[in-house]
Amino acid sequence: MHETSSPHFQSSNGEAERAIQTVKQLWRKTDEKQLALLDCRTTPLEGLNLSPAQLLMNRRPRNALSVSEEILKPSTCDSKKVKSFMDKQREKQKFFYDKRRGVKELPPLEEGVTVQRRTPGNKSLTPATVVRKTEKPRSYIVKNSGNGKLFRRNRKHLHETTAPMSPALNSNDEDVEDTDIPKSPTMEHTSETPPLMPKDEGNTPSPPPGQVVTRSGRTVKAPKRLDV
Repeated sequence: MHETSSPHFQSSNGEAERAIQTVKQLWRKTDEKQLALLDCRTTPLEGLNLSPAQLLMNRRPRNALSVSEEILKPSTCDSKKVKSFMDKQREKQKFFYDKRRGVKELPPLEEGVTVQRRTPGNKSLTPATVVRKTEKPRSYIVKNSGNGKLFRRNRKHLHETTAPMSPALNSNDEDVEDTDIPKSPTMEHTSETPPLMPKDEGNTPSPPPGQVVTRSGRTVKAPKRLDV
């Protein structure tokens, strides 16, 4: 079954991204781009002893290496064993990736919950409401509080909040400026500069005789020299 990834969430499509990276690395090393692709497709996979071309066509394509005609004859492979091997490899890769990156599962969102939607490529947050959860993993349909437009976003892009959300001023655009995000009173900037608190100089202990203390409180130690 074909599953589409959430918009602006490339990490969920890692297999395709890894294939593109492999081809780019091959093309940087040689000018024979078509031969490089042929070698990549006819090289057996680790632990499977079958090349990508064999998995697709059930035969070994001819490449620049000299081989016997017996090897080039079509031969079928057990698709169930291949699928089981691929699934185990993916589970193993996922286990070590999650362990290294400290990945944790985010709690699900209920319908009607107020969230802040992160705009891809921008640090701004747009107020939105969760409409429903899609059948795809960690994918939600949210409605913009400004113009009522629907967006599909990954759970990573949605931040649940309990603060009341007002519609964005620039509700017709996909990317909302930072100035249009409702801020809490503690985040607003004021023109008045807060008064500086006086330092309690009475409780500051005086340094012992023979030592130099800087204004930050660091003690300066004299270097040890040979007495000659």
